[in-house]
Amino acid sequence: MTTTSPARRSASSRSRTKHTSSEAVRPRAATDEEALATTGAPNPYALASLVAGRRIDWDSARDPQGVLEDVFDLPYADIIGSADSPIFYGSTLAKGRPTRSRPAAPPARGDDDTDDKETGTPDLSQASTLADVLAALGEKNPSDVPVRGATLTRDGVFAQLGRAGDLKLRYAHLFDDRVLDVLFPLEPGYHPPGYSWQDTGRFYNETTEFFDPVQGSVADCYFIAAMSSVAWAKPFTIADRTRATASGQDSFTHQVSFFGGSGGYGSGGWGTVEVSDRVLVGSGGSVSAFAHSFESGEIWPAVYEKAFAKWRFGTSDDFPKIPDLAWGNTVASCVSLTGGHAYANGHSGMSDAQLLTLVKSHSLGGRTTTPMVCWSYGAGSDEATRAANEAGIVASHAYSVLGWMRRYEWVPRLRLTVDIPRMIPEWRVPTPDPVLVRDQLGGATLDELARMRIDLPDEVFQRYELRPVDYIIVRNPWGSTPGTGSTTASGDFHARDVSWWRDVPLGANGVFAMEVGAFRRYFAGTGGAD
Repeated sequence: MTTTSPARRSASSRSRTKHTSSEAVRPRAATDEEALATTGAPNPYALASLVAGRRIDWDSARDPQGVLEDVFDLPYADIIGSADSPIFYGSTLAKGRPTRSRPAAPPARGDDDTDDKETGTPDLSQASTLADVLAALGEKNPSDVPVRGATLTRDGVFAQLGRAGDLKLRYAHLFDDRVLDVLFPLEPGYHPPGYSWQDTGRFYNETTEFFDPVQGSVADCYFIAAMSSVAWAKPFTIADRTRATASGQDSFTHQVSFFGGSGGYGSGGWGTVEVSDRVLVGSGGSVSAFAHSFESGEIWPAVYEKAFAKWRFGTSDDFPKIPDLAWGNTVASCVSLTGGHAYANGHSGMSDAQLLTLVKSHSLGGRTTTPMVCWSYGAGSDEATRAANEAGIVASHAYSVLGWMRRYEWVPRLRLTVDIPRMIPEWRVPTPDPVLVRDQLGGATLDELARMRIDLPDEVFQRYELRPVDYIIVRNPWGSTPGTGSTTASGDFHARDVSWWRDVPLGANGVFAMEVGAFRRYFAGTGGAD
């Protein structure tokens, strides 16, 4: 895979990216990296509520991932990392190119062609041999049954077997006609049963913020991530432009502009669409069923998502088929929102230093100053499976890149061979784990570290040293589910936000900091519009 370096442009060249309706980007073909920026992972939490037929209060759930596993009857890592995940139901990935079509309606319960063994819970109570287990699972060939874990015990082997059978057949009973009518609209105009178009709030409360856009059950992560990046890096871009359509106080429309063709590349200038405040709301609800704002009472993410669908599909009415936005190019979306020049870089051809330089070249004071995004590996690939299991990274998903930060952290000089609790008894460190020590001392300022040296035993400095560790700051457009693992940092991201310093909590609203090397391994590419 080739790597596209970010172009350094002169002031006169950069001025060509200003938003003028008469200007156009030079026609060109999308690069391989730009094509790989095509993603389409919906928010599984919103999808679970849709499948369950009720609003699930995720904020109050003690174990949201466990609830998600119960709804979809699948381990969490498979939900976010497998090509057979229910979040990709109706979509097929072939060489990174998605195709999407409405699945056939499921057979009715009790029909002769319904196999309860494949759609229900297998009865293993009478199994005495492996053949009995396979028969209960509906399989004859052991090679078709996945093993999720195995442990050798005194009595033999304790193995955890995955669910066998046709997963898509089981999903067909989760995604009944009610759900399919929402996600795969058939008729012109979009009025799914149980939903209505309503005005539910203000365009925004005070301004647009990067944490406002939260993705819903539509697989348009590429656009939601781009919106978040634009609100963060170019806060004046998203504006509320309105006109009256009648004398009533609520009679007005919003004018929203997008750049280029429907794909965001090639020739074309600025185009505009007009949409009302009405967004799609489920029965008894008060928030958009799809994209919505983290701040209560705001609707700008839903209005922009609706406008994007109207622009992309050329819809003339006020009810575009928003679910058809599923799968798209996140770099192209940055171009569509800003009119900037696209760039995309595949990580396989980059070193850690080159990747960090790329992010730095589009940042000031740690914060990106042009909208930047990244994308994960395609669902079903070995890279996506590893990223989901090791770091909680969602397959075929777009994320916002907010910037970078450096911390001086304690790392071991040599492999530890002493008992840390005995060496430093007042810390009561449970195990001699360098990561625990790093987390306890990491994130301090140089002044704080200088003071700490007076109080710490000399043994610490004999066995540990301070080294700079660089992180990339990323946000999941779900507004939740940040990356996890030992390569992520806790605390705050301290960044210069134009005229003031902002502290962004890590681990909240989907924001996380990941070491550059891990970021390069777990994500397929980084790009944006400058």
